[in-house]
Amino acid sequence: MFRIAAILCLIGVLYGCSTSGNNQTTQNDPQTRQVQGQLSLPSQILPPPNIRSIELFRNSPGQAPIIELGSSDRLTLRFDELSRSSGLFRISVTHHNADWTESSLVPNLFMQGFMEDYLHVGKAGRFQNPSWFAYSYTFPNSNMRVSRSGNFQLHVHNQETNEHLFSMPFLVYEESGEVSSSMEELYNLDSRYTRHHQLFARYFYDSASTISQSDISIYFVQNQFWSTARKADQEDFSEAGVARMYLSRDNAFVGTFEFLDLNLSSIDQYSMQIVDFSSGDGSRIPRITLNRDVVNLSLSPRLRQLNRLSSPSTREDAKYALVRFQLDIPLNERTNDPIFIVGGFNNWGLNPANRLRYDASTGLYTGEVVVKEGRYSYKYVTVANHQVNSLRFDASFASTRQEYHTLVYLLDETFRVDRLVAVQRFQSDF
Repeated sequence: MFRIAAILCLIGVLYGCSTSGNNQTTQNDPQTRQVQGQLSLPSQILPPPNIRSIELFRNSPGQAPIIELGSSDRLTLRFDELSRSSGLFRISVTHHNADWTESSLVPNLFMQGFMEDYLHVGKAGRFQNPSWFAYSYTFPNSNMRVSRSGNFQLHVHNQETNEHLFSMPFLVYEESGEVSSSMEELYNLDSRYTRHHQLFARYFYDSASTISQSDISIYFVQNQFWSTARKADQEDFSEAGVARMYLSRDNAFVGTFEFLDLNLSSIDQYSMQIVDFSSGDGSRIPRITLNRDVVNLSLSPRLRQLNRLSSPSTREDAKYALVRFQLDIPLNERTNDPIFIVGGFNNWGLNPANRLRYDASTGLYTGEVVVKEGRYSYKYVTVANHQVNSLRFDASFASTRQEYHTLVYLLDETFRVDRLVAVQRFQSDF
C-alpha cells in the first residue's frame, strides 16, 4: 500500500496535482478507443504515467526488434519507473499471426523453459525530482525463449498488483527460402502530388516442396510501424519456385513520411530548440518550452535522414522534464480535429495527456509530454472519424528517407498459425 500511495503522490507531483484526468491512458479514453491507423498496435498495451522511456531493440537503440530463431540474437528491453523504491515485474510473451491478431497457440507450443520470467532490482537515478529506477531485461535467456517463428508481444506486469503495465512487439524469423525486394516511385496519386513507393517482393522457395501458393503471404512495413503493415494485394506465380507479390498502385506507401527531431541532451540550458526552462523544486518537475514547430509546405524542404529514434539517456544523473511543444499552423491549414503529439517518448501512442490545445494569446497549438533527457523523433497527428492521419502536417515535397521491411509468412498447416520465414530490410533514396 505504501508503494502504491508513493506512486500516486509522484504522479501528482509530475502534473502539478491536477485532477483533470490527463493521466488516463489510451485504452480508457473514448476519444482514442477503437481508432484506426494508430502507429502503435491496436492490441498493444500503452504504459501508465509512471512507466517511461521504453525501448526494445536488437543490438543497439533504433534497430528493429527482429531476431533469428535459434541464433545468438538478443533483444534488450529498457524502461524507467518513476518511483521512490525499486519494483518487481513479471515478463510474459504472446504469439500473434501475420495481421497481429493473437494466435490460438498455448504458451508451451511457442516457448521453452519457463512460461514467465521476473525482473527486479532497478538502478536508481541520481536525480530525485522525480526519482526514478531504470530496468533492463535481455531476451531470449536461459529462463525463457521462443521455440517458433512469427509475430510476438513482450508483456510487462506489476508483480505486486498484477497490473498489465505495457507490451512491446517483436518478430522472430526462420531461414526458409530467400526474399528480394524492390521499389518504384510513383507520383500524381493524390491531390498533393506526394511521392509514393510501390513495393515489390520475390520469394524464392523450393519448387519441389509441398508449399501451397495460398499459404504464402507477404507484408511490407514502413519505418517499423508494425500496425500499419500492408499486405501484398497482387501476386504472380508464373515462375516455378518463385512467389512474386507486390502492392497495387492504390495501396502504395506515401514516400514523404516525416519525423521531427528532439535533441534533449541537457534540460538545464538554452539551445536551438529550448527557448525557456525552469529547474523545478521539491514539489515540481523541471519544465521546458521548445521553440515552435512550423507546418512547412515549402517546395524546398531540408533533407532529413531516416530518423525513427527513441534513445533516452542511460546516465545515472539523467533528468526528466515536462516538455512544452508549440505548433504553428497557417490559417489555411488549421483544423478542428484533435491534434496529438506522438513519438519515441510515448511509444507512438495516442494519449489524452499529450493532446494539443489552441492558445489564443500566442496563436500556437501547445501540448506537454514528460520526457527524459535523450534524443527522440516525433510528429503531430490528427484524429477524425475514428481514423488517425499521420501525414496531415507533413510537407508535400519532403525529402525523407524511408525504412522498409519485407516480411514473408507461411501458414503452418498443423497449427494454422503464421510462420515468419524470411525478412529483408531496405531503404528508399531521398
